Amino acid sequence: MLLACDYTEDGKEKVELLTAPWAEPGTIIQIEGAEYTGEKPAKIDIDHFCKIEYHVSGKCFTIAGKKATAAGKPVTTNKADNCEVC
Repeated sequence: MLLACDYTEDGKEKVELLTAPWAEPGTIIQIEGAEYTGEKPAKIDIDHFCKIEYHVSGKCFTIAGKKATAAGKPVTTNKADNCEVC
């Protein structure tokens, strides 16, 4: 799944992909401070996925207001800030 956010630079709208190049493919994105102990679901229901707020704040990707991590490191952006993730 790809997640991206948009931002404006020099008056132009741009898109930035959220990436975690240090993490292996299939790494589970976790909420900072919480440890995932269950099994990864085979399928994610889009209705359930869309009920959760995904945002970039302080150049950190957040899920329901909490920092998201991949392989123990925060998922951050280079340029996008204070925006929704879709």
